[in-house]
Amino acid sequence: MKNVFLSITGFILFCCSASAVLANGSSSNDGVFFYSIPKVSYGDFSFTATGRLHMDYAFFTDDVARHQNHSQYRRARLGAKGQFMKDLAYKLDLDFVDKEIVFKDTYINYTGIENVELRFGNFKPGLSLEDLTSSNDITFIERSAPTSAFVAGQILGAGLYTYGEGWTFATGAYLDNDASGDLDNEALYTSARASFTPVKHDQTLLHIGGSIGYREPDQHTNSFDFDAKAENSVQAADSVSAKFNGADDAKIYGAEFLTLHGPFSAQAEYYHLDVGRSGANSDLNFDGGYAQISWSPTGEVRPYHAKYGTMGSLVPDKPFSLTDGHWGAVEFAMRYSTLDLTDQNVIGGKMKSYTLGANWYLNEYARVMLNYIQADTDANAVVANDDPKIVLLRGQIDW
Repeated sequence: MKNVFLSITGFILFCCSASAVLANGSSSNDGVFFYSIPKVSYGDFSFTATGRLHMDYAFFTDDVARHQNHSQYRRARLGAKGQFMKDLAYKLDLDFVDKEIVFKDTYINYTGIENVELRFGNFKPGLSLEDLTSSNDITFIERSAPTSAFVAGQILGAGLYTYGEGWTFATGAYLDNDASGDLDNEALYTSARASFTPVKHDQTLLHIGGSIGYREPDQHTNSFDFDAKAENSVQAADSVSAKFNGADDAKIYGAEFLTLHGPFSAQAEYYHLDVGRSGANSDLNFDGGYAQISWSPTGEVRPYHAKYGTMGSLVPDKPFSLTDGHWGAVEFAMRYSTLDLTDQNVIGGKMKSYTLGANWYLNEYARVMLNYIQADTDANAVVANDDPKIVLLRGQIDW
């Protein structure tokens, strides 16, 4: 544990030094000023390097199951974004964790229509406020259990994004690859999401939204798999899991709420999942949701991205600087979530999670996050009545 603690401490110190370089740039020997983030533009072409490094450490107080304390790189991504023609933009995001390269947000945007984006490639369907908010910007180290269980993440397809004064709309159709390489075995996934901001002035905002999704099962087995851990990725096994065959389709309905008032924010989502089954088996119903609040005692306001109806993370008014005596921004947060994956003859278990969070933002490029999680599962969970307490720490750099 001592070595892990030292490695985490070293990474936090690296965050401090690296973020200072990213924020302030440096000068070469010949006196030419440059920034550490490569940016190139020539005519209609532009290129900006992107990346993120998230390093986690989890300490478990065991309950019924034995959970191993562990550190890991949660994300290690490199990529780029920019334009390659007047009305065509691109994004490339590659994750190098677990000794393999995984395509994340990798797509082309057509922007030749005012207030419209036509997107083709690998990206997230419009289905959830929390899921569409970048992992660089979410308030807690991991997204809530119901979001993890019900929302697909990046998937290959085509989508439309449009927006106006006080509203957004996104829809798309996708193919869920079963890794066989056979197009006949691709499962269809469609979604639509709308959001509205009836109140938006000064530092006050009210956001409401709704979404609907349709998903086909695995085409080999007509099966679905919905599962979640206790809101951490270090844990080896799922806490709750519903895996079953004989499914025709699944429809997911979502509702979302967000309000901002100065340094205070409150956010909540609810999901209802309706799984259609044929024959003697009647339909299944699962559901879940979360509610969270956050507050910044240093006074910063969470930014709202009106173009997509999503959230950003705090940017310190006074970035961390020992020479200037500035310490960045601080944020405190609480979250409650619930997930029910048991219905009729499918016994996936139920879980409630309680999380306390504290975030230290050094500047717009780096933050250190601390979460305390209390999980509460029932007798039908993967490990019956396993209720671990978890201390989760993250060091993060992104650009």
